[in-house]
Amino acid sequence: DEDTQLTNSKSFLYKERKYWPIRIHQDEVIACSNPAFGDLRIIHTSDIEGELAVVVCDYYTSRIIHQMHCSTSSIQNVQISPNGSIIAYAYKQEASIDSWIVYDVNNKNQVLFEDQDVQSVTGLSALPFQSLHFHPTNHNLIMTLSADGTTIKIWQIENNLIRSTTNQIVLKHSIRSCHFTGHGSKILLWYCKSKNDRGNEKQNEDWVNQCQIEIWDTKNCQRLKWFQVPCWIDKDGNQIKASSQLGQGQSLKAVQFGGQSDTVMFLSYEKILGFINLQHQFDINIKQDFEKHFQPIQSDTAGSAFQITISDDQQLIKISTNVCKVSNIYNNINWNFVNN
Repeated sequence: DEDTQLTNSKSFLYKERKYWPIRIHQDEVIACSNPAFGDLRIIHTSDIEGELAVVVCDYYTSRIIHQMHCSTSSIQNVQISPNGSIIAYAYKQEASIDSWIVYDVNNKNQVLFEDQDVQSVTGLSALPFQSLHFHPTNHNLIMTLSADGTTIKIWQIENNLIRSTTNQIVLKHSIRSCHFTGHGSKILLWYCKSKNDRGNEKQNEDWVNQCQIEIWDTKNCQRLKWFQVPCWIDKDGNQIKASSQLGQGQSLKAVQFGGQSDTVMFLSYEKILGFINLQHQFDINIKQDFEKHFQPIQSDTAGSAFQITISDDQQLIKISTNVCKVSNIYNNINWNFVNN
């Protein structure tokens, strides 16, 4: 239900610094289509007669449109196309990376991957990806993040096949997260440049507390903007600053952009949620300027945040945490700038 609110909220109010956390207990995985493209459909997991199933239902009538029992005991993620006609779900195999299956709900058949990079294999039923996202306005485009986290690829759905296109982003760093932004015209991705893992304190002198956030053009896969923020921050009383010691403080978990032309960057550091106004600041110096530009909204969220969702008008922000699958929705927050 909160996803519907986030999609359709129409009011616009930024006058007082207020928030009302709303706890919502939900299915382990859930997603919804875009009502701008037809009837609103919800995809979620359910226990039906002791078996795990993926269920698609009509939001307004609660009518079950499709349900399919899964041979796996755990579904890690679900996605649905903007018009609700195609769904995707990820299940865990023996390896640590999820395998994704795509299914056409209207035609009742699985849509198979056809990857030119995999020699002598056509019609793959599932491929391992760290993440999979439908384009928010083009029902036939899919974006995936490779199992090793270095490659973002755009796929085209054609005649019950998912074919890889020439559009891809390849980096030497492991991408932590990526998703569409700007109504699908851009891709937001971020990765950490830390040379060492959290537990490797012996190499503290080589540690780089730096996260790179980039915005790419979806059509041409060209980098448009990039920003640098700390991977780790410390909170000392009311002061928030970049960590100076390896693995000390709270690590960056989620990044999202808001505002017209992506002028607001929202950052979630485990239990600290805040934002940076980018209207007049496009080169953030992580050592000197982060403390000055980062404006906290909340510094004691329940659990560690892993996802930020913002309504189209920025009236609502949803923070998903790892505690009992709880989401906090913050309403009527003053961003301390005029949104032109």
